[in-house]
Amino acid sequence: MNSRQILNDLRSSAECAATNAAECYFDDAPIIWAAGELEIDFDELEEKIRTQAYEAITPCSTWQAFEIVDSSDFREFDDGEIDYAGKAKSEGDDWRDLLRAEGDALCNVATSQFVSEIICAFKEEVDNFSTELDSLLTYAELTEESIKVGVSNSCPYGWAAHDYETEEGVCVWKNLEGELTAISHNCEGLHLYACWSN
Repeated sequence: MNSRQILNDLRSSAECAATNAAECYFDDAPIIWAAGELEIDFDELEEKIRTQAYEAITPCSTWQAFEIVDSSDFREFDDGEIDYAGKAKSEGDDWRDLLRAEGDALCNVATSQFVSEIICAFKEEVDNFSTELDSLLTYAELTEESIKVGVSNSCPYGWAAHDYETEEGVCVWKNLEGELTAISHNCEGLHLYACWSN
């Protein structure tokens, strides 16, 4: 496995951790729609995602660490302070231990950056969903209390063709089953959705 594959695996692992952690978060905290937006504690959600993402990191073997430390793929994650292997000779430590420690440190920094990107993208997708939902509710003159927002790992209305899709990818059904209006949006692997009677 080369450094590019290792990096791709870290990104995939972070994405998987984000989906799992978000599902757990929404299981524990019902989604509340109020004042035209979803009330989500993004700090708590990010903490859950980071915890799962870091737990999923496998410690580097010596050859993996060498691939990582010697690779340009990981250079952007090196802040200049990660140079354990370079200290081996001067401090008399086993260079292999320090090489592995440096590889692990770079993997942690990369994972941290991936999680930050995922959270940023998730916030943007939630805003897109909220904007379209607010617009539809305003048009239908519905109260916030009449709407329940859910989350799923797949679109609950995917069996039916949607009437339109916004530029941001929010799907809207205007006459689902002849009597419902529904909305769904893929937010970094999770689908936010809501429906109400026409």
